[in-house]
Amino acid sequence: ARPPLQGFPWPRMKVPVCFVEAGRRAREFSENESKMNQAEADRVLDIVESVLEAGEVGILDVGVVTPYMGQVRLLRTSWRSRCAARSKPQLWEEPARPSKKRRKEPNWWSR
Repeated sequence: ARPPLQGFPWPRMKVPVCFVEAGRRAREFSENESKMNQAEADRVLDIVESVLEAGEVGILDVGVVTPYMGQVRLLRTSWRSRCAARSKPQLWEEPARPSKKRRKEPNWWSR
């Protein structure tokens, strides 16, 4: 089995999945027929940043899964805002590969 990624304090080292508490301020909002939660998005992005800063994986190796398209949109816009606020956003970009576009954010998936 693959060892746990650096940059995240895994609660159980031999279990590759965990649930992370977003805290009491986590409030769900509806957007059309979908849902989103800013506190959960912030917590996920904190984890993504921490893992990327550890340097073991790059942005192309990161994926985030959520069942709500509203949450995907929130994650995307929040990530872009965080990167724009950095003094060196290029550290969060993967180098361009031949015949592929440069990607500046993780894959965000919804059902």
